[in-house]
Amino acid sequence: MINVGAVSDFFRTCDAVSVAVHRLSGNQTEQTMRKFYLISLAAAAALSLTGCLKSEGNDLFKKLEPVRPGIAIYNAAHPQNVLSMQSADAALRLAMLLAEAEKQAAAAVEQGQEQEPGDPFDVEYLKKIQVSGANLQNLLFGYNTELEKIASGFRIRYNGSKGSYDAYNRTGSYIVMTGDRQLAATDADNLWTVSIDTPVEMTAGSDEKVTCEGGSTRIHADATGGYVIEMAAVKIYEQEAYTSDWSGTFRWKPKAGTLCYSDFAEEGKGSELEGEASGRSFVTFNNTTSLALEYEIKGGECIGYNIISDGVETCRMPDAGDYDAAQFPSNEVSVEWELQGSYALIYTIRYNGHVVVVD
Repeated sequence: MINVGAVSDFFRTCDAVSVAVHRLSGNQTEQTMRKFYLISLAAAAALSLTGCLKSEGNDLFKKLEPVRPGIAIYNAAHPQNVLSMQSADAALRLAMLLAEAEKQAAAAVEQGQEQEPGDPFDVEYLKKIQVSGANLQNLLFGYNTELEKIASGFRIRYNGSKGSYDAYNRTGSYIVMTGDRQLAATDADNLWTVSIDTPVEMTAGSDEKVTCEGGSTRIHADATGGYVIEMAAVKIYEQEAYTSDWSGTFRWKPKAGTLCYSDFAEEGKGSELEGEASGRSFVTFNNTTSLALEYEIKGGECIGYNIISDGVETCRMPDAGDYDAAQFPSNEVSVEWELQGSYALIYTIRYNGHVVVVD
């Protein structure tokens, strides 16, 4: 059972961890499965399962034995997708800051504190926005992160920034073209686009790093109060020889019905997430090719943005040439999530006819 704690913050994550490769049946897979994990709390199951697999004397290790190859597939596909959505993550943080700024500007005028509303697209005004006494820009982007207004958008520049929302150090920059409109005011024809301005490097307290240097992301509101996230040809690597080419479409919907940080961050609001992605990953299982993967989430209920509390994730390896069939009798695994009470996550792993429930 994973205790996820009382998480109300949209982006709160656990410490970044560089996870050692877990053992499957034989040393070859252990040597070839080179994966650098920057695991957020959204991947807490991957982290906990890896920990269990490294403790051969406990009962859970034995219980998970028949699904260990499936865990390896999950531990490749889920981080690949989480890292590929970093561009969308940055844009959604910006959207929350802009929405909160607009809300507070209107409130100040209504309360007679200002004659004219502040401009939510003015970076100097954005620096002043606070929620519960804390600077919102620092909460969302971390210290040493700069927002620069450019024509029809913003540049988000990370300067070795360590966020208060996670433990990752970032350098590099994104360009978010907003069209000078709030994300809630977008549609399929008038949307936000996100591109990498300078390669974004993420480190987790070690010399290893993951580099994001290519691809595009588009985000727009839909008619239901949700947001469509489309990513294409996302390039991520730890070693350049194994560079991802990842694309997909997801629909994310805040249950609060608004992107304002002060509304979204209320306890229990959460969000919904569904969609799928696929392509070559930054993982290799054979030391020759980048592993092709498919990732899908259905019925996703999340605490915050992507801390999964309900729903089913399915991960597949579509190309038989990428892995040793003797070590992977099935190319597909599913993980079903269920939140019991406020904090306890139970997950069910289904792999090659085996079903293991961890509570």
